[in-house]
Amino acid sequence: MEGGVKLKIDNVIIEASLTEFKVDLETEKPAHWLKTLVAFANSNGGSMYFGVNNNAELIGLKNAQDIAEKITDFIDKRITPSLPYELIPYSKDKLDCIEIKVSKGNATPYYYFHEKTREVYVRKGSSTVLATNQEIVNLVLRGANLTYDRVVTNIKQTEKSFTVFEATWYDRTHTKFTKEDYISLGLSNDKDF
Repeated sequence: MEGGVKLKIDNVIIEASLTEFKVDLETEKPAHWLKTLVAFANSNGGSMYFGVNNNAELIGLKNAQDIAEKITDFIDKRITPSLPYELIPYSKDKLDCIEIKVSKGNATPYYYFHEKTREVYVRKGSSTVLATNQEIVNLVLRGANLTYDRVVTNIKQTEKSFTVFEATWYDRTHTKFTKEDYISLGLSNDKDF
C-alpha cells in the first residue's frame, strides 16, 4: 500500500527470523499467524506487527482495542501450553499498530491446535515451517530442561560393558574407575541407570 508511514520501531525494516508483518488480523483463517507465534516461542522468540505491510510501512488498524482482544482470545484457544507473549500498542501519525512480542519459550514444545490437529512449528529464516521429528525431540528436551547427555536411560549400567572405558581411565590415571566415579561424573545414578 502506497502512502504508508515508515515504521520506526526498534529499527524493524524487513520480515526476518524474529519479525513478521500483518496488514490486518485474519479472523476467518487465523492459522497462519498463530502458527508463526508458535514458531517464535519454539525458536528464539520474535515479534509480529499488525497494521504493518510487507514493506514495513505502518498502515494502521481500524479498531486496535477490538483486535487486541481477538488476538488474546485466539492465542488462548488455539495455542498450548500458554504462550509467553505481550501485546504492545503503538501509534504514529494517528495510525495504530499492535506488536505481539513472543519470548523464547521454556515450556516447549508449543503447539498450534484446532479441532483434532496439533502441530509444532519452528522459525527458519523468515519462514514458519512444521518441525521435524528431531526438532520436536529437541524441543521436548528443552522443555524438560534436559540435554541428550542428561537423559536417563532404562538400561542399567551393570547390564552393559564399560571395560574399554575403564581400561582407558586406568591407563591415564592409574586408578580404578568406581561406581562413585560413574555417579560423580553424571554417567550413572545411584540406581545404576
